[in-house]
Amino acid sequence: MYTVSEITNIWQKAQSILEKKFDKKTYDSFFSETYILDITNNKVIFAVNSQLTKSLIESNYKKEIINALLKHTKMEFNL
Repeated sequence: MYTVSEITNIWQKAQSILEKKFDKKTYDSFFSETYILDITNNKVIFAVNSQLTKSLIESNYKKEIINALLKHTKMEFNL
């Protein structure tokens, strides 16, 4: 179980990795307003601003998010 502070820190570090990987428009569209609601049993639950954003993240950016989380935490997560 992670504290809110730990979850926030994990996502901020992952976001900094993603921000370097993608152009500003892509980062702002998909990651800047996204946050982690919970991490349980290595499953990450995100809050996103729309169903479209959710679908696009799942189909296009899921692997990059998992890799950013792995790079920061050295743990494998599922979304």
